[in-house]
Amino acid sequence: SREKLAAEQFTIPAFNTVICCVLLLIILKAFSSSVIHKDQEKYMEINDPECPLLVQLKDLSKEEYYHAIHTAYLGDRIAKRLQLDDAAVKACGYYHRIGKLRGENTWENVSIICDEYHFPANTKRILKEYVDGSEKVVSKETIIVLFADCIVSSILYLFEKDPRAQLDYKKLIDTVFKKKLETDELWDNEISLAQLYEMKKIFVEEKLYYDFLR
Repeated sequence: SREKLAAEQFTIPAFNTVICCVLLLIILKAFSSSVIHKDQEKYMEINDPECPLLVQLKDLSKEEYYHAIHTAYLGDRIAKRLQLDDAAVKACGYYHRIGKLRGENTWENVSIICDEYHFPANTKRILKEYVDGSEKVVSKETIIVLFADCIVSSILYLFEKDPRAQLDYKKLIDTVFKKKLETDELWDNEISLAQLYEMKKIFVEEKLYYDFLR
């Protein structure tokens, strides 16, 4: 109680605090790399339009390649606005028809390619929902890919019939949404009506982009 305070008394506690902070930062960095962002490097690889797998698709069919590019672009835009897993949606936009590299676009063929290229688990799950006819479409990400693919397919089909056609994109998008919502395909899923409305709004906002599909 009669001891006078001196700087030396705080040296060891201060040193321990610094060491603990450094160790904590190292642990958090390792946790972020191995858990939170463990798939980031893989997504950077497979979401590159020049990825060898996409180059193979382009060599097989330029139509399929550009269809994948457009689907991935629209899916990525919507997923970011809805704050969903945009990297997984973009990957599924690129690879939702990748099974054609092995013949038919069946889930068996898609699954083999996913395993061969070590696709992230979430991407493989979404692709299974989308490609496998026995699976029910449940996740929001799968629904985004579904609508993006359908709208791109509709526009490409109409431009193939008449490259100079002046399309009413808003009307076309309204029709696609109406037909999808009239079926039981979107029953018992995770997406809300508000998110569907927002998705539709984003598709309409992209009308300037659709001219690139000619």
